Amino acid sequence: GNPGQPMPAAQRSIETELRLGLPRHELPRLLRHDALVAARTGTLRGSRLVTTYFDTADAMLGVAGVALRLRRERGRWRQSVKGPAAAPAAAALVARDEFEWPLPAARLDPALHAATPWPELLCAAAAAPGFGPRFVTDVRRRSVALALAGGTSALLCLDTGSILDAGSDREREIAEIELELVAGDPVELLRFAARLAADLPLPANLP
Repeated sequence: GNPGQPMPAAQRSIETELRLGLPRHELPRLLRHDALVAARTGTLRGSRLVTTYFDTADAMLGVAGVALRLRRERGRWRQSVKGPAAAPAAAALVARDEFEWPLPAARLDPALHAATPWPELLCAAAAAPGFGPRFVTDVRRRSVALALAGGTSALLCLDTGSILDAGSDREREIAEIELELVAGDPVELLRFAARLAADLPLPANLP
């Protein structure tokens, strides 16, 4: 931050989500699935997300379960810190503390990390030799709101794109589903995912 300038307030949340890989050619079949058609409460919204993840050469943050990223979406930049995964509410679900700030430009602001529970770790990482971008994801995200059983609400995101390792030309494809809890019972995310998995090649570790 700049001296004399007020720090932007952190948006803190507990992110509870389920991520599932799905072959890209199966996405049209997912969108037609009866369970999704019945649960969706609006139309698909599209955006492009370009996200750079930072760490030290020896993955100081990653080893601690902390993620630091810079993301551009619709021309705006945001800095985020995610904490280690908490004990899962149910199998395959991940719950993490997340802190997020708007930024005026595409540059990390280390002063913001004081608002998180991990300021010493983040400061040590930023000062370490070799700290910098580790990889970049460039995805097209399509998302739709869901109304699930028991008053539970969620967001379904379909991400397709690529991961590029920093400092190399090695690029890998991304094709995955993210189910994020908005309110209600996280078990309903698993039940919904299991209905999809009955007809689609999703991971077998669902109830």
